[in-house]
Amino acid sequence: EAAQKLGYVSNHHMRSIRRGRADVLGLVLETDGPPGQGGRSTDYIDCITHGVLQEACQAEQAVQVIMPTSKLSAAEQGLKALRSGAIDGLVVPGIFARIQHASLLRDFASLPLVVIQPTEPTPYAAIDFNQAAGAQLSAQHLLELGHRELLWVGSAGLPGSADQIREHTFLSEILKARGFGSVCHIELLNKSASTEQWIELSDQQISTYFQQCPTERFPTGIACFNDLIAMGVIRALRRMNLHVPHDVSVVGFDNVYSVLQDPPLTTVDHRFSQMGQLAVQRLLELIDGGEKKYEQYNGHVERIEPELIIRTSTGQAKTQ
Repeated sequence: EAAQKLGYVSNHHMRSIRRGRADVLGLVLETDGPPGQGGRSTDYIDCITHGVLQEACQAEQAVQVIMPTSKLSAAEQGLKALRSGAIDGLVVPGIFARIQHASLLRDFASLPLVVIQPTEPTPYAAIDFNQAAGAQLSAQHLLELGHRELLWVGSAGLPGSADQIREHTFLSEILKARGFGSVCHIELLNKSASTEQWIELSDQQISTYFQQCPTERFPTGIACFNDLIAMGVIRALRRMNLHVPHDVSVVGFDNVYSVLQDPPLTTVDHRFSQMGQLAVQRLLELIDGGEKKYEQYNGHVERIEPELIIRTSTGQAKTQ
């Protein structure tokens, strides 16, 4: 109390020295291209970063965002900082831990590191998302509203990818309910497409699909791989003078900017921010617990469950 009255503030550096800790966590933000070509911000990364920062702040930890240099990838930079003691642990979004960095990361399996949504098996603690459950929520919601002619819109994806898991789960749910499910694959020439490009491409390609779709098979319920595709779908439907949700119900996925859509988009919450928060919680446990916590968490995947956010882009199917 006396210290507070005098305005005393503890010295961060002295506290770190006493604890043998930097009290700094690293967040790896890689690029898709070679080292030195700069960073690429995405809605996915922005939301995860928000969760990481929020949880770190609660734990009185600083966060160092680690970017690539002209010589080193962000993963290499992060491992260098970790081994030097400049940071205490690393959070690595899975899209930045794939392929070119997999062997590099496997060489240091005893370091405090958490991977968010790994794209391949990892020896580290991992936070993932239940993709199949998210697609089930989409399908069940539309089926409960009475829709039987249903369409999935997304990219084809590789075997085992989120694209395929969601698509196959969605179609399986429809089949079990004896509905009719079809698929429209959106081809993205550039995986780094901007938000507007995602919407434009979805609009163009779904318009072509609708023009070729037999009238008796025109969907009354549409589920999309992400919210941006859903926005493109709604734009295309509006141009055809079809009203959402009175004529066609549309469900998105991710819950990023979906409330800003007109009408506000029913969507599956991917809970990106919560994944970032949980990653920091597990990372701090690894830092504090040492080898025992490594044994508990390394190679273990924790899955966050989705939540369906119902807004006004979905409604009861029209009676014939």
